[in-house]
Amino acid sequence: MRRTSAESGNNKAVKSVVNTCPHVFADYPLVRAAVRMQQSDSRQLGVLDNKDNKKFVGLLTMSDIVRAHAEAAMSAGDPDKTVSPDFSEAADLIESQR
Repeated sequence: MRRTSAESGNNKAVKSVVNTCPHVFADYPLVRAAVRMQQSDSRQLGVLDNKDNKKFVGLLTMSDIVRAHAEAAMSAGDPDKTVSPDFSEAADLIESQR
């Protein structure tokens, strides 16, 4: 929707598009952001300030999450070792929102 509006030269106010975008707060765990992306069928999320929930502080993409997990695996010592993440928090979060 946002891309279509931008490409067609639509004269909508930014606020009308931004308010409908899925978002997370800066202190959310990455797994929660991944769940929010999956639920909203989005590959990016706006990141809002924890204290001022209307202040935009950045954009988180699925690539950012994958990169963070890869860096964590490398920091663990053996990047070739299969790392099994604990997704129990994500499963609990999805179940609680149903």
